[in-house]
Order: sequence, then structure tokens, then C-alpha cells
Amino acid sequence: MAIFASNIITSDSALGSAKIQRSLRFNRSDNAKLSKTFSSAGNRRKWTFSVWAKFPDPIDSNTNQIFSYQQGHVNHRGSFYKGSSGVLNYQLRVSGSRKAFVTTDAQLRDPNSWYHIVLVIDSDQGSSSDRVKIYINGVQQSVVYHDTPTSGFDTWINSTQTIYLGAAADENGGNMYLAECNFIDGSALTPSSFGFTDPVTGIWMPKRYEGTYGTNGFYLDFADNSSTAALGIDKSPNGNDWTTNNFSVAAWPENDSVIDTPTNNFVTFNDNDRNSNAPLVNGGLQTAATATGGHYPAFTTMPVKSGKWYLEWKFLTNDSGLPSIMEANHDNTSYNTDSTVGNNTSTVNKRGYGFLPGNGNTSSESGYASYGSAMSSSDIGQCAFDADTGKIYWGKNGTFFNSGNPETGANPAFSGIDMTKEYLFTWHVYGSNNNVSVNFGAQGFTYTPPAGFKALCQENLPLTQSPSVISRP
Repeated sequence: MAIFASNIITSDSALGSAKIQRSLRFNRSDNAKLSKTFSSAGNRRKWTFSVWAKFPDPIDSNTNQIFSYQQGHVNHRGSFYKGSSGVLNYQLRVSGSRKAFVTTDAQLRDPNSWYHIVLVIDSDQGSSSDRVKIYINGVQQSVVYHDTPTSGFDTWINSTQTIYLGAAADENGGNMYLAECNFIDGSALTPSSFGFTDPVTGIWMPKRYEGTYGTNGFYLDFADNSSTAALGIDKSPNGNDWTTNNFSVAAWPENDSVIDTPTNNFVTFNDNDRNSNAPLVNGGLQTAATATGGHYPAFTTMPVKSGKWYLEWKFLTNDSGLPSIMEANHDNTSYNTDSTVGNNTSTVNKRGYGFLPGNGNTSSESGYASYGSAMSSSDIGQCAFDADTGKIYWGKNGTFFNSGNPETGANPAFSGIDMTKEYLFTWHVYGSNNNVSVNFGAQGFTYTPPAGFKALCQENLPLTQSPSVISRP
């Protein structure tokens, strides 16, 4: 798991570290991808591909294509992808014959981690183990050779065929975030060209690549979101710009240009901590329940027990979802229908504090109470959680209910919350078509947060809170 510390990654660090500004969100249902057709082939036997990736749906029943050239599933295929079991795969087929098929032993199963992934191809090496190398967070991975890489094989990615990032030619895109994407034509490099181990924390950190790129090399940092086309601008000297397909730079929830990056990791829903009837889409920021009846909870990835936090949400159709905070310490039966806040019909640990958008009431172990007003899908919901004083507020469209004022501490929905415990933001989706899109700040808020309240991300977490920065872990 990669955890990144606050205030130690700067663009002018003596160690060469870099602050990554933005990442690009890929959503499978949008078929989002980038494509590029080079005018001439580069070095098809030696190259290096480096990218930072976050997979909010780690055990995905579909593959997540990081890059691909694909013409049918049998005859010609070259791709680098995360498989359904969470392992990384590099596969190359030529005229139906597999020239290489390599799979890592490591499984990328943490939905909250950014991983630095490096693929190095050098097919002229005498040893087959040196022809395809895969690194994760600076460490070369043990691999399984389903087909041993043959000597002198030519790859598709550096050819004149159309190459895709984030998808395959005949498949929809993956569910992931990508950042800081470098392709080096003609050089077999190590991860140290793109990252380093922080001497204080021992954590693998990004740094700017300062070498040459070769003929077809490129560098995509996704930092320019002035238009969807600008997302594909190559920042290397080569100017190998890419075509963007089905991305959005509009306001949230559509915005795919986010500040959730390897140097400032943001909270999302936790794909490993949800009801099976509440699948996640749009980078782990949206539920996609289709089952009818029942309450289907989805918990978030970062627990809090201190600090002041703000978020916004929008219901996609109806208003029957239940936003809440719940104790982070819960058992594996907490995904059942009776796990909603205020439901005391079982022994499941479901202590928390919630808001009922259908009528504006609050919900807790003490029951229901009049508080605010009902919400619809046209409203933008707001939540301010003061974990320093144990108070929580809800509101909509720029105004907190019941004349609540998070800045002064006046008129909270709940006070006296036991902050010796950690809490997770939680949503209970009620039946189908009651899904929610939540903005934890990576897409930019619609309303200005109350003074002192922040987006829940690694950079804003206090050092006294878990997960925190640990020196020499």
C-alpha cells in the first residue's frame, strides 16, 4: 500500500521529487480512452513504459487495459493490463502465435493505493528473464511465464498501428486513474529514472523524468484540463499528442480531470467494504446499484477521528439514499439490510449518525428527529463533520439545515459524538435507481467549504491520525 506524506513532496526538492498536479479518471461505461497512431515505427524491441495507477475496483471481473494494440482476440494483440484477479499481465501475439505472456505474482487489491508501474521491454537480451521486466513501487516483480518471451520479438506498441491508453481497441475502457505517464523509445530503464525511496519514510515517491524520449516517446501529465483535447497533450519535446475519447472536463460529477494523485491521495468508496448489490463506478465515487429493495451500504477508504471535513453529494435519480458516518470498526455482516443507522434489530455494529434526504430527518441509535428538509436529484447535498469537537452538519444548495454554522459550532445535527472512535463516511443505497455521486474534493467543490473545513485527502490528514506518516516504518 502506498501512502504519501504531506508537505514533503515539492517540485524543488533536493532529491528531485515532484508534485503531481492531476490524474485522469477512466470509466468503463463511458468507454473512455486515449488513442495515437504514429507516422513511423520506433524501436519495437527496446522501450520503457512508466505510469502511476489507482484501481478503485481492484477485483474487477473485467480486465483493466493500461495500454493496448488489439485487432481481434486471437491473431494480433499486444497489451499491458490488470487482470480480474488483480495481477499485471503483458501479452503479445503475432499471427495467432504468442510471443510473450508474462504475469506478476503480486495482486493489486488495495482500492486506495496509487501504484507506480514500470514495464521494460528489451527483447534482444540473451536471457528470457531480462526481456520483459515489471516493477511495482520500485521493486522488480516475480513473474509467471505462460509463454516465455522469445528472443528478438517485435512489439505492437511502438509500431504504426493505433495504440490505446486506458482501453483496448475492441473493448470499453477500464475503471482506474492514471497519472504521470512516460514512454521512452529505445531505452531499457529502471524505476529510478521515475521515482526514489524517501529516506525518512521509506516510501517510494515520484520524481520528474529528465532523460531523452526517443522518436516515439511521450509524456502525458494530464495537467491541462482547459478542454478535453488538452488532456492528451504530450509534454515531452516530441509533441506526440494523443486523441482523447469520451472524457469530460465539466463540473462534477462528470469531471474526469481530478487532483487525486500519487502525491495527494483522496478518499473514495471502498470496493472491499460494501454490499455486493452496491457496485462502484466513476473512479469509486459513484454507486451503481440495480437490485430492488434493501439498503446497500458502501463505506469509504479513509477513517477519521480528528480534523474538520467537508464533502458534497448528488443523487442521480431519487432521494432515498442514506448519507451518514458510521464507526470504522464494523464486522462483515454490516453490509446487510439491517445495517442502516438507527436500525437496532440486530447485534451488528452499526452505530452512527445519518440524514434522511426523503424527509429531512436525522437518524441515530436514539431514533429519528426533525432537522432539515427533503432533497431531490436536482439538489447538491453538503456535509461538514467536525471531528475535533464531535459535531456534524448537513445542508443543501449552499445552506446548512436548522441555521447550522460549522464555523461557529452552532446548531449541529448531532453533537457529543464519541471521537475516541474512528468513523467512515457511508452511504446506504435504497433499492435500484437511488444511486449517489459523491464529491470528496478531487473534482472541485460547487460551494466553498466552511472556514477550516477541508477535503478528505492524505495531504490534509493530521499526523496524529491513522493513516499517518510513519518515520522508518
